[in-house]
Amino acid sequence: MARKLSLKLHPSTQKISMALTSFKTQILGHCFTDIVINQLSYSSIRLGVLKDLCSDIILGQDFQKKHKRVTIEFGSTRPELVIPRPACPLSSTASIEEPSLFGNLLPECKPIASRSRRFSKEDQEFINQEVTKLLSEGIIEPTITPWRAQIVVSKDPSNRHKKRLCIDYSQTINQYTELDA
Repeated sequence: MARKLSLKLHPSTQKISMALTSFKTQILGHCFTDIVINQLSYSSIRLGVLKDLCSDIILGQDFQKKHKRVTIEFGSTRPELVIPRPACPLSSTASIEEPSLFGNLLPECKPIASRSRRFSKEDQEFINQEVTKLLSEGIIEPTITPWRAQIVVSKDPSNRHKKRLCIDYSQTINQYTELDA
């Protein structure tokens, strides 16, 4: 986006936290620009420039904190949800350290899409039921990603335990994960 708008890119060594404080990415540089959003003007806003950003522009918390409240319309029919500050009272009192989800990934990590396995009709029905259930309960959500790992249906030969839906990461993300044990 910075290139499209011919914005001058200033060198930077800053890192930006993404979702987790342990997941940081190096910015390519930063630029300054004027922004107008809903008739509100902002002068010389500093924007970090990142490679492979999932959106043209992400207005981070540093920008959002300039306002008492930021409302983003999603167009759903459900009522408005207001999350007062702090968003999660436990976040300010809990002493549990968040695990680093990406701390053990090798630098050469790149997406892998493994080929789909074939399943019996019975297993395919089980997979469809489980995925539908997980979607309806909000445990998983649809996504578009270059990664694809295999589903495995775990069965107990003695039939003492019910079937389970598992994900086999051995040919995908595990290829780029350093062992820490």
